[in-house]
Amino acid sequence: MSMPWFISPLVGAAAIAAADQAIKIVVLAVQPHVTVVPGFFAISFAANPGAAFSVFRQFPRMLTVLGILILAALVGYLWETAGTASRFELTALSLLLGGAVGNLIDRLRLGYVVDYLDVFVGKYHWPTFNLADSALSIGVACLAFLALRRHRTPGSTGAGVTSRPGGP
Repeated sequence: MSMPWFISPLVGAAAIAAADQAIKIVVLAVQPHVTVVPGFFAISFAANPGAAFSVFRQFPRMLTVLGILILAALVGYLWETAGTASRFELTALSLLLGGAVGNLIDRLRLGYVVDYLDVFVGKYHWPTFNLADSALSIGVACLAFLALRRHRTPGSTGAGVTSRPGGP
């Protein structure tokens, strides 16, 4: 017996958000700076009041409201797919929902997002991020891939698709 179409992405999202929050609880308690791979990767506590790359850090309340609106839009999108979404699309939605919930919990509870994954190469440093951010990024990439694939599928009505016989 299979699960109803909406249960699977919700269970996945809950697992992502729970794992994200569990890690953040430990990071908050320890506030570590542990080099994992010298010159490349560390676990390091960072409080991020902004969004990706700390943009809009001066507007934390706006980011909280935006997070709630995005979460509502994702749930609405999930509902609208009404069982027609592919497993790949449901996985992408699960990643997006889980990541959004994980970071929204931080914003509501702490007023900032807890980041801890620190990647760098020599003097070049990527902004510190977390599991929720990773889930969001992968989910967006998956949905972008689906959109591009649908756009390029023969017979689609997407712009740029040509079906001239015998011609490029």
